[in-house]
Amino acid sequence: MWTKVEPLPPSPLWGMLRETEYFALQKRKDKTSGGLFGLLTGTVESILDVSVTTLIFLYSPRIKVPLYRIVLKGPEQSYFLIANSNSEKEITRHWKYIMSKLCPQLPELSKEDVFPFLHQKFECHAARYVEMYNKDDAMPWKRATVKFLRTFQFPPREKLVYYYSCSYFRGRIPQQGWLYLTINHLCFYSFLLGVETKVCIPWIRVKAVDRTSGRLPGGFVCIKTSEEKFYFGLFLHPEETFETVLQLANFGVKQLLIDDCYNNRVPFPIAPRKLLTWAEQSGR
Repeated sequence: MWTKVEPLPPSPLWGMLRETEYFALQKRKDKTSGGLFGLLTGTVESILDVSVTTLIFLYSPRIKVPLYRIVLKGPEQSYFLIANSNSEKEITRHWKYIMSKLCPQLPELSKEDVFPFLHQKFECHAARYVEMYNKDDAMPWKRATVKFLRTFQFPPREKLVYYYSCSYFRGRIPQQGWLYLTINHLCFYSFLLGVETKVCIPWIRVKAVDRTSGRLPGGFVCIKTSEEKFYFGLFLHPEETFETVLQLANFGVKQLLIDDCYNNRVPFPIAPRKLLTWAEQSGR
């Protein structure tokens, strides 16, 4: 996609695929590759993904951690982002457009006029893209759904209800990531400094949901199962997040009681009468 023309600092996290006098096509280095670059790339991606979640609540998000990007070379060794994408096909289409439609016009311009001409051209492309983007408010949600299904290898019928930015507290160091909520599961994903963390809890395994105060302004949500406790720190909309978690947990408990197949298939250590009482009290 075309982006607003923005200056770029030098970065070792990008490798060069193609380059001309005025443009460069780059690919982000793989986070799974060995060495320090791989760790840094994965960490930066995870942090930026969390920033995208924050922007979803505060602004209209326009940032997506890309796999490919096209850079415009400016005067005095300056560099500007003009396009990025996670699709090789899309970024290649943009590159071919630049090479076939714009580059042939450049010899007719003086050196001093080339950069202003290109800058204005790509600003126009970005404006048209933003107009198209605004017509599809569901785009960030679709991206989150695709990432969720791919990360946890769920089938498409596992519908995403909400997703939030949060921290998972396990040990002394909090792990920043995404909290995904579906009708059937609570999931968390994080990738920091080469460490991938996945948590997947079926709602029918949840014994209790509590909210506690702590160092974070929004406090913590504690998810209790019969085997373990999970603590998630909330930054944005803590009241809404807690209520959503509680409602989905209540729904899971009631489904456990209503659907006989769950009782036959999943061992659960709490008596149904006690579960129903807890669900009714929590729903008040």
